[in-house]
Amino acid sequence: MIERYSLPEMKQIWSDENKFQKWLDVEVAACEAMVKLGQIPEQALKNIKAKAAFSVDRILEIEAVTRMML
Repeated sequence: MIERYSLPEMKQIWSDENKFQKWLDVEVAACEAMVKLGQIPEQALKNIKAKAAFSVDRILEIEAVTRMML
């Protein structure tokens, strides 16, 4: 996105924070479906929800290292 043409709301949509949050939301939804299918115990889902978090800075650090390896 070109910074000067972007509204704050649009910048937020395309931010790394929002992208990773949406990925986490999808993973949690997949776990909820797996509980309904009996593939994982409900307690596992509770633990996942309680511990699910991320750091954008840490993700970008890891990405920088792994991309150098390619």
